[in-house]
Amino acid sequence: IDENLAHLRPYLPLIRESPLYPVVRDADGVVMSLPPILNGDHSKITVNTRDVLVEVTALDRTKASIALNIVLTMFAEYSATPFSVESVEVLEHGAATP
Repeated sequence: IDENLAHLRPYLPLIRESPLYPVVRDADGVVMSLPPILNGDHSKITVNTRDVLVEVTALDRTKASIALNIVLTMFAEYSATPFSVESVEVLEHGAATP
């Protein structure tokens, strides 16, 4: 691995044998994240950030849902309108899911 990417080494075994890789893109198709490997500069949070996409990637939907609810609850307390959350459409293998 290139020395600039050495920090990724511990995570590569997580996807090495996987036939599919998750990709999170924005509405313009810009890659925001390749979980669990890296997050892009495009989606880094700064003091000027106003909108936050909370994304959870897991092999188990129930565990992902629990983790997502916990993280959303923690973030939502600090939103402009406390505890307000917007949902987004999730695509799984090209098909829309609830």
